[in-house]
Amino acid sequence: MNWVIEGTLARSARPGYPSRYVEKDVVLSSIEYWKSQGIRSVICLMTGDELLYYPEEGDLLDLYHESDLFARVIPVENHKEHPLDASEMHALWTVYQAIEKPVLIHCSAGKDRTGAAVELIMERETKT
Repeated sequence: MNWVIEGTLARSARPGYPSRYVEKDVVLSSIEYWKSQGIRSVICLMTGDELLYYPEEGDLLDLYHESDLFARVIPVENHKEHPLDASEMHALWTVYQAIEKPVLIHCSAGKDRTGAAVELIMERETKT
């Protein structure tokens, strides 16, 4: 996890990256760390196929919610020419504005989609 805006916005890879079979204790360890850093909400930019990396009881979002993290998924396909299209950017900004801060954003590796999301938020935050 890395802070982009200290105490407001952070970014990370998904719990257990790069594994494609992630056990519940790995997810809970990530959640515990994020919460120790003050994270209150998570925006997940993964697709349904990527969410299947979490086969243990309760899916990834359930584990976030059970741990008192507010979580929303904005499904964004990986490896696109432009990581976020206009509708995805709109959804991201709408969700980001509405949820409790600090917010952590992740996709799978925490690079392209997450980087584009962070860039968009940083750009819009400086305009408000």
